[in-house]
Amino acid sequence: MPDETPKTYGVFISHASEDKAEVARPLAQELERLGVKVWLDEFELTLGDSLRQEIDRGLTQSHFGVVILSPDFFRKEWPQRELNALVAIEGDGKVILPVWHHLTKEQIIRYSPLLAGKLAVSTDQGISYVANEILRAIKHDRGEELVHEQADHYRIKKLANMRGRLIVASSVQEITQLKYEIEAHLTSYPTDVEAQILRDDITRARKHEMAGRERSNLDIPEFLRRREGAPSSYLPWVIVLFILLTVVVLYIALNWR
Repeated sequence: MPDETPKTYGVFISHASEDKAEVARPLAQELERLGVKVWLDEFELTLGDSLRQEIDRGLTQSHFGVVILSPDFFRKEWPQRELNALVAIEGDGKVILPVWHHLTKEQIIRYSPLLAGKLAVSTDQGISYVANEILRAIKHDRGEELVHEQADHYRIKKLANMRGRLIVASSVQEITQLKYEIEAHLTSYPTDVEAQILRDDITRARKHEMAGRERSNLDIPEFLRRREGAPSSYLPWVIVLFILLTVVVLYIALNWR
């Protein structure tokens, strides 16, 4: 009999607590940004909740289970219980979306040949890439059904934030950081016209700032540029002169009667 439990969440993230800060939390945040509603224990559990009951609820109310497979995952009992539950829910469909973290295929085979046979994505490729692959799998299986309007809200908010930072940026380093961020954004939204315009503005601003820095360097006298970089070639002579003057002053002081 098909599971008729109402599905509230797009994905349930199963993980070992040791992988929360590095993988589970940033992955959940990135998926939420892309418009996928996520069940993550720290997002949903509050003081006094029954851990088992809330996790059971999260499992049954999620369309997919993102399982972060790592050495810590396979060392702990509770994450493997969640995995067993997802296997039971999956049946002949596709529910489990494996993410490999600090594991090779050979290690996965030793832990679970069944999981090794599933196409997975590795965190070696970065959290943003993992999130986009999960989103692609969701869309392939369910279309746009599980991607809600929050995605566009995050997109607009992020672009506005970057635009504001570009306006007040005062160094090449700040503009270069924005360049990296807009390229990452365009990986998620390759057809985003606003983002493409912002990327062009960032590129122009970076070139202008770098040209300004070069002009400033040309205005600095040569001896000051040497002082800012390598030690001046005059320095040894200055030291010698200082020593000679010191000797002369001491000689005069000692022989002054």
